[in-house]
Order: sequence, then structure tokens, then C-alpha cells
Amino acid sequence: MGYTCSFGKHYGNSSQFREFVYSVFASGDKHKDIHISVKDGKLNADIPSADYITPYAEHGYNKNGYVLVVDTRPVNTFDDFYVTAEHPDGNIISYERYEEMSADAKKSYSLKINYSGNTVNVNENREAYTEFLSSEKCPADAKTAYEELNRDYDSGKLTDSEYADGIYIQYVKGRYPELPADRFGDAPTVRAGEVENAMKDGKKALLLFDNICIVTFCTDDGIWVDFDGYFRSVADRVFTSDGGDNRAGADDFISEAFATGGGADFVIYFLNILRMIPLFIMVYAILSLASFAVLKLCKSEYGTIVKSLKIVGSFLLFTALLSFFMSITVSFFTARDLAFTITIITFNVIWGIRTLIMIVYEIIKSASDRRNTTVEAEGN
Repeated sequence: MGYTCSFGKHYGNSSQFREFVYSVFASGDKHKDIHISVKDGKLNADIPSADYITPYAEHGYNKNGYVLVVDTRPVNTFDDFYVTAEHPDGNIISYERYEEMSADAKKSYSLKINYSGNTVNVNENREAYTEFLSSEKCPADAKTAYEELNRDYDSGKLTDSEYADGIYIQYVKGRYPELPADRFGDAPTVRAGEVENAMKDGKKALLLFDNICIVTFCTDDGIWVDFDGYFRSVADRVFTSDGGDNRAGADDFISEAFATGGGADFVIYFLNILRMIPLFIMVYAILSLASFAVLKLCKSEYGTIVKSLKIVGSFLLFTALLSFFMSITVSFFTARDLAFTITIITFNVIWGIRTLIMIVYEIIKSASDRRNTTVEAEGN
């Protein structure tokens, strides 16, 4: 919610990033500017310069420290990768040597996907893939999946392309059963390699793919902003073109891409809140027990554990509302992660202060009630 409100301020206060964006989409040079549009949830990019689509090359487009990647090929464009095993001391060995190690020795190594940037023709080596999947070397789960794949293909449930991709995926899973997961596919993808390569020297980038974009920039005040945009939620539109107001179109593109990530951001925020539940329970218990102990000593009417739990719990709505407004406010001045941390701290501090005010009030009230009782008794 906070970043939905503050994104316009952050983007407007990011002069180097906007200069980079305009140099890509709105420089006025028809031999350089990329024309972008979205149709049916897919990004279309008219790219006049091949440099933009060679993210593994040293001369890939870079301005103001920002890296550009434009690759509108399907996500299941698989990378011709290779695997190595790395030891914490820096020793790197081939996967073949790793396979020969004992189970205990393997525990000291972690596997790494090394992306080449070259694509795999899944049909070219299909015979080798199927030979492995049918061999004794293939793990049982990959072999079972391969047999199910054959049944689905024979029954017409899969197209030739889906069948070829499925065979390759099962081959990779069987050949490298301990391989780390690829962010975008069931087997290592070119896209994942492009993201890894673009981010290796920092995290300032504009990465455009067929169905998503990944954007990370830093404002003039040093605040980091990052988001994933999903083109399936963007209405069909031409954003930049010959003769168009391409600066405004580029701004709209970035803003609309950001807006599509709201659902994913909410899920992440919700999951982070769930992670905080043990902390909330602990704070609730501490505040309730402290209230119970103090109020019981001062003989308050709330000096029972049940009443203390109820009254401390009743402060949650007030605390949550103040914390909500705080989260919106701090999002204008801090990065997302720091804003969340500040909000959680604020929530617990407000909860504690509200409880303390109640305790002090009850102490004063109980003391006053006792004095009044004493005065009345003496008067009688």
C-alpha cells in the first residue's frame, strides 16, 4: 500500500534512471529508440540495435550504471548450461568429479548453474535424452515422469513442442537431481542467466521479457526501489512509436508495469506478516502478563489474567491503524525492506505505550479509589 502511494514520488526523483529510460525509448534517434507495445499480455519490442539483446557481451547497453536487457523470447527458451560444484574455500570442480565423491564429501560442496547465454535445441539431442531416461542411471522419479509424458503424448494431450520440452526437462532433472531451481523454468533458462548476468555488478537494471519486466533503480536520495511487472495485467497499448510522445509513453510504461505488481507485493507483505506472528504473540503475552502483575498489585478491577488479555488485545485495532498510516508515511522516505522493519517496530512500540498508559491510569485510579474509600470511612 505504501509503495503504491509513493512510487510516483520515487520515480520522479530518480533523474539518472529516467535519463536512462529516455535514452532507450525516447532519445529521438529512430536508429536507436526501442518501440514497445503490449498486446494480449505480451511485450512487443522493435529493437533497432543488436547491442540491446546481447546481455552477455561486454558492449551490452549501459548508461548511468543501469543495465538494459530486452529478450521477448518465450520463458521456456532453455540455456545450454553446465554445472560445477563449489567449495567454501573457493575450490571449483566439474560435476563429473562431484558425482564420484562420497555422500559425506558432497556435503561440503554446493552446485552452481553456469549459464552460457546460448540456447538449447531440445529436438537436436532428443535421442540422447531419451536414452538416458530409459537407462538404469536415471533416477526413478524422472523415469516415472518420462513414462507419464509418453502416455500423455500418445493420447494427444501434448503437442510436439510440449513433448520435446518435457523430455528435456526430465532429462535435466534426472541427470542433475540436486541442481538448484531455476527462477523461471523447470530447467535452466536463458532468461535466468540474463538476470544473473545483469545483476552481477550491482542491481540497477531494466530487464524486459515477453511476459514480465524486472526493474531496480535508485532515487536521487539514495532510496532503492525494485519491482516485477506483469504484462498480463497491462491493457493493450502502444507506448512508444515513431512520432509519438515517447517520454510520456516511457513514463506510462514504467508506471503501469509497477502497478501490475501490487498483487504480488501484497502476497509478499502478507507472508512477512505471517513470519512476524510468533513475535506478536510473544509481545502480547509479555504486555498481558505485565498488566496482570501490576494491576493485581494495585487491586485494579482488571487485575485478572483474562481481563488483562482482553484489554491488551483491545488495543490492537488502534495500534494497527496508526502503524498502517506510519507505513504509508515512511514509504516516501525509505526503501521497502526498511519501511517494513520500521512499521513492525512502530506497531510493537505503540502497542507497548498504549498498554503502559492504561497501566498508569489504572494505578492512579486505584490509588484514588482507595483514598476516597478511606475518606468516606473516616467521615462515617
